[in-house]
Amino acid sequence: MSYYYVDDTRPSRHNNMNKILKYAGIALSILLGLILLLIVILKLIPDSQYRSWITSAVQSSTGRDFSMETLELDFGTSLRIGANNIQLANADWADTPEMLTVNRLEAELKLLPLLSGNAEIITRLDTADIISQSNEEGLANWDLGTGSPAEPDADTGTDEEQASSGLPIRPIIRELRIDNLTLSIIDKTHDRSKTVALKHLLIETPELETTLSLEANAGGIPILLSGNLGDINSALDQTSTLLNIDGKLGENKLNISGEWGPILPDRNLNLLLDIHVPSTSDL
Repeated sequence: MSYYYVDDTRPSRHNNMNKILKYAGIALSILLGLILLLIVILKLIPDSQYRSWITSAVQSSTGRDFSMETLELDFGTSLRIGANNIQLANADWADTPEMLTVNRLEAELKLLPLLSGNAEIITRLDTADIISQSNEEGLANWDLGTGSPAEPDADTGTDEEQASSGLPIRPIIRELRIDNLTLSIIDKTHDRSKTVALKHLLIETPELETTLSLEANAGGIPILLSGNLGDINSALDQTSTLLNIDGKLGENKLNISGEWGPILPDRNLNLLLDIHVPSTSDL
């Protein structure tokens, strides 16, 4: 008498895999349908209503008057926001009525990369004035709400708990462009003031490496910087990346090189600053 063993588990496993794929496809279709429905609902709300909600929320959280002339929102594969003539009121005792004014602000968040844990961000700001002022008593105008000095941060947990925290979403700056930003620093406590004018700042990550270009003037000293900030993905992936930036500080040439990253849980920043001061023979 002969016995034969027949493996009949393969068809069962194959059927189970088909069922899993089928249910996963159904779940994905439902999810996409809900997302599309949400987008349609959001598109039905007029931009003026969003502007009213945002204005009320900012005024409630800061205790200051806040306004914007226009607001445009677009929902699709990306969330796009555009606003004109943004104003945030200054403290009552400050020298100027506005603490912040922005001529044009644009921001875009790509939605599809969020599914893979990446937040790809594009931000553009054109012509802004920021006033940072402290009075004789040491109160600062950026202490919002009560106008009192900011309270120390509450205990957020043990060092071990903080070290174990990470970034659930990886922020990737596809483009950060700032043109014509002026920061005025007024210190009444020590009776001194300074103005920093940022003519142009561009940080881009077209692929993996992030580049930087900057043109500014700090207290009458021109600043020019350009270079490479390295692979931001490496810094977010708990490894380090190299950076190299060249530029000029007044008449002095400078170079910043080194490595940075990871960001969390342990921060690492190891830079070397090299400044070349021209001698009289160079002039």
